[in-house]
Amino acid sequence: MFLLLTGGEPLLYPDFNRLYQELLGMGIIITLNTNGTLIHAPLVELFRHNPPRRINISLYGSSDAVYTDLCRNPKGFTQVSQGIKMLLDAGIQVKINFTPTPQNHQDMENVIRLTEEWGVPISMATYMFPPIRKMKACEEINRLSAKQAACEQLHIIQRAYSQDSNYKSRIKSILQDMQPREEKAEAIDPPGGLLCSAGISSFWVNWKGELTPCGMLQYPMYNLRECSFGKGWEAIKEKSRQIFTSKKCFNCRFRKVCQGCGAASFAENGDFSIPVLYHCELNEEYERLLKQHLIEIENNSL
Repeated sequence: MFLLLTGGEPLLYPDFNRLYQELLGMGIIITLNTNGTLIHAPLVELFRHNPPRRINISLYGSSDAVYTDLCRNPKGFTQVSQGIKMLLDAGIQVKINFTPTPQNHQDMENVIRLTEEWGVPISMATYMFPPIRKMKACEEINRLSAKQAACEQLHIIQRAYSQDSNYKSRIKSILQDMQPREEKAEAIDPPGGLLCSAGISSFWVNWKGELTPCGMLQYPMYNLRECSFGKGWEAIKEKSRQIFTSKKCFNCRFRKVCQGCGAASFAENGDFSIPVLYHCELNEEYERLLKQHLIEIENNSL
């Protein structure tokens, strides 16, 4: 069994050390998500002697100035970078997660260079969910516009693969995945479920003991303080099978490249069956940019 400890910030939990060791003692393989600012020497020693599968660090920028602007923490980068170096010196597997926002997207190249210096992998996502744990949906989400996100998505592809001898073929392959279905093909109804592992082989338990199929969903939900895990899990599986995602999304030509999912539809629209317009706009722009980029590649190769 694989377990992801995340938050919020899991290292704020006052009894974290005991929780971590008890879970390891049960034979569970642990990955930890953290912002990295609370990593200190005694904690690194715990991980050295009882290593997790990996520690994922959410890195928000390459300087204290970016952290001040985005996180309101004037020492954030200094704290995180020191923590990362301590973990690497202890032989702990580290991966960086980076999400471009209006405050830090111009710093993405610097972040990538840092990960290369540290010798650690980086994962970048251009879509940010609405804050689902708020009582009311925020009118504005601190994320890039769909067109900006598409531009950064292309930047990520360029940065990762442009030196690859098969780079041109890779771009063509992505565009091929966006080709429309045959005109005569009838639209297919999506099967029940969230079309991922949620509610099938994975689940989420929050700090209040509430069980859901996915960390980005608050429905269906069962309180484990009021029922056994077995009963809650069986109920979650059954409820998840009754969820039907968007027929339009299921048949969309962008389905293979789209970051959308049932949880995103519910978080954005309060309905699993309604497409997320942000993703629709992002995919259209991403395709346009890819086609333009392919023409530039072909012209440069002449």
